[in-house]
Amino acid sequence: MIIVLSILAGSLAITAWVLNFILNGNARYWTDRGVTMGKTPNLLSRFLAKDFTFHRTDMGIYKQLKGKRFGGYMELWRPVLFITDLELAKRIYIKDFDHFVNRRSIEIEKHDPHFHLVLFNQSGDKWKNLRSRMSPTFTTGRIRRMFNIFDSSAKKMIRCINQKVRVQSEIELRPFIQDLAMDIIASAAFGIETNLFEDRTSLFIKMGKEIQQTFAGKAVFKFFLLSMFPKLGEMLKIRITNVDTDRFLSKLIVDSLKHRAKTNEKRDDFLQLMIEARQGKLKAEDESQLDAYEKDAKLKDVPVDSDLVFDDDLIIAQSMLFFLGGFDTLDGLLSFALYELGVNPDIQEKLYHEVKAAVDENGGEFSYDIVNNLEYLDMVISETLRKYPIGVRSERKCNKAYTIPDSDVTVEKDILVAIPVYAIHHDPEYYPDPEKFIPSRFTKENISKRHPFAYQPFGHGPRNCIGNRFALSETKVAVAQLILNFKLEPCKKTVIPIVLANQGPLKPEDNICMKVTPRN
Repeated sequence: MIIVLSILAGSLAITAWVLNFILNGNARYWTDRGVTMGKTPNLLSRFLAKDFTFHRTDMGIYKQLKGKRFGGYMELWRPVLFITDLELAKRIYIKDFDHFVNRRSIEIEKHDPHFHLVLFNQSGDKWKNLRSRMSPTFTTGRIRRMFNIFDSSAKKMIRCINQKVRVQSEIELRPFIQDLAMDIIASAAFGIETNLFEDRTSLFIKMGKEIQQTFAGKAVFKFFLLSMFPKLGEMLKIRITNVDTDRFLSKLIVDSLKHRAKTNEKRDDFLQLMIEARQGKLKAEDESQLDAYEKDAKLKDVPVDSDLVFDDDLIIAQSMLFFLGGFDTLDGLLSFALYELGVNPDIQEKLYHEVKAAVDENGGEFSYDIVNNLEYLDMVISETLRKYPIGVRSERKCNKAYTIPDSDVTVEKDILVAIPVYAIHHDPEYYPDPEKFIPSRFTKENISKRHPFAYQPFGHGPRNCIGNRFALSETKVAVAQLILNFKLEPCKKTVIPIVLANQGPLKPEDNICMKVTPRN
């Protein structure tokens, strides 16, 4: 009650003192088990000051534990196992996945019911059942059929930027990127034409601004508070999603569901796939299109619930996840890619010539196959995700006691395990000069020389990012269209080096201002 009152009173000093008093009792958890402890800055003060980021914290711990296979640290009162060895990470992701089925989850069913139902917040059989039903949504064949949506939205963005450069050459690119993300998701998820590039009063513009805040700043603190103090979170009626955003998306989805049920209209979009999942008709078009982990024998040990009900709330929740995850991923990945191309003119020109040659052979138009067969474009995107992984760490929660191979350390049930993706991607052992942007790291020859788990922007194993194919395809189309049509150069407003925002998914702090020159 003291904690509640102090938080409500806004007294950070009292809150910090009370919590620190409580937390010290668990400080020797790892030391007592013979596990090396990584020292962290005062996480509590950073949480309260809204200055906490995983990538900074993980880099500090990783450097301390480098040379050891694993270590531990304290996330406030919670002990976290920190993995630095890639072979051990591989076991946790795949071989011993049955011990690490779950992720960190938060209990918000009462005050944020739709976010409570999203795929990544599910555990055990509930997760398995939902994942099994949703996996066919993101096969290569289905992404291929969405290509025209990606290309059409990118062309709208190109026209809008062309109009802007007639007035001024120095342009902040992120607002255009965020509009692109909203337009693609509205079309690919719900079959809706937003007209947001033409209509700046569009409700989708307002919703885009609200969505940007979902995983930013104070939201990181909310996640920690809800995962560690669920009862306190319930007392304070804390929720992750914005109420207006939830209402907007819920109404949009329910209206679309009613319209399609009444008219029997079918579209090639995410909502249609959810309707088919509800009807039990959604199957993989080709089993070979599913990743190996989707067919892993270990997953068959978990029975699929044929009675899983895709009611309106469950469809709203997964559509919300598609909306939030898709927006954040494209915003961050495309922003970082354009920044690096702008400050590395040689790389930009090499990419331009590859894109131009391929498009010229196809009458000036892109196709799914053309974009996905551009080797240098693939290397540029891979290096962007290497240097700026949107998900800076992977987490798994131990669901049954696990003895770490070749050690006498047993990980107890419910212990959180962290695999520091950002830190691994910036380890000079795997990537010399890690702060340099070098796409040639991802030639087939160079890839073959590295441990395959030295690169994990979307995680690995059964609980990796289900929408990674979608994200890669839409980003490649956008980058190809932008570089084909414009030359990007730094200007006085370009922030060099780039500054990273204090939030969950990795994002730039600024709006990526560049001098933009039409190529034609």
